[in-house]
Amino acid sequence: MQTICWNQTHLNYEFHCVKATGGIQLGLHRLYRQRGSHERGKEAVTGTPVLMLADFMEDQSIFFPDMEHSKPDTRLGLAPMLASEGYDVFMLDLRGKGRSWPALSGEQNWGLHQAIMEDIPSHLTAVARLRPGCPQIWIGKGLGSVLLTCAYARIDVLPAQVLGIAHLGAGRQSLLANMGKAIRDQVWRLSQQLSGLLFGQVKGALLGPAQESRQLAKEWRNWRMNPEWRDPYDGFNFRLALKQKTLPSCLYMNVKSSSGAGDLMDCKHWLEELGEHDAIVMAISRASGNLHNYSGRELLTHKDAIDDHLLNLHHWLVHICRGSPESEKKLA
Repeated sequence: MQTICWNQTHLNYEFHCVKATGGIQLGLHRLYRQRGSHERGKEAVTGTPVLMLADFMEDQSIFFPDMEHSKPDTRLGLAPMLASEGYDVFMLDLRGKGRSWPALSGEQNWGLHQAIMEDIPSHLTAVARLRPGCPQIWIGKGLGSVLLTCAYARIDVLPAQVLGIAHLGAGRQSLLANMGKAIRDQVWRLSQQLSGLLFGQVKGALLGPAQESRQLAKEWRNWRMNPEWRDPYDGFNFRLALKQKTLPSCLYMNVKSSSGAGDLMDCKHWLEELGEHDAIVMAISRASGNLHNYSGRELLTHKDAIDDHLLNLHHWLVHICRGSPESEKKLA
């Protein structure tokens, strides 16, 4: 266990190794508010578990940019923000990302199916063991949101109840509504293909700080253009499955600009695929009353984010957790 000081609040950081199929070891990062001396021990952790999954070409650092540096006065990071408010935050590393093992190489062809059917279920089970009987909240960014939704559709019996899912900059299919967005999309695709040919995997600062397998990148590119939403491995129809399994309450936060993937237009199109459910959509822009016109990545990394739209996310969490006895326990 490590102690991290964030915004004058002491937080406990733990790293857990989660075993998946085929000898894969997944990294699970845990962050929660430090208790007083009379509350030592895991049994003192009472906040609602919040699970976070990053976007394509990103890792857990999107939720806590300064985790490795432990800066005492930082104001960045959704994960420490929620942990300081009493939530029990878990950041999930998929295979080949973050502190998972083995590291990604050109010989590995992991795809979307393995993320949905092996990695995410392993993480859900691990969190349920650490916090038995506790309902959970899920938060995803971009592809992370799509993968969490796919897992919700496919897993027959979840290890814990899901109170709600927050989606940040998420959309399954990209609608190329203007020339600028179409050009960005084409550059994004060509950069991945070139990286795969050169390195055997998709990496590069222009694409994102993390890396992905060529197989997953190819499958995600296809999903972004294909009107059909099916598992590339076995053809499972996610759209049909969700019609038979209603989603919990969901919050959607998307940038209003139509120049990049995961914008408000993509989100609204995805809502049609998801079917009828309790949904709140927030367009993040100056015109909507926010401090800035953020990019998709800046939704989480901008220095003003936790004092702007992420406050609305926190208020939504309080609202959906109101019926859960775990969520409203006050921390000393």
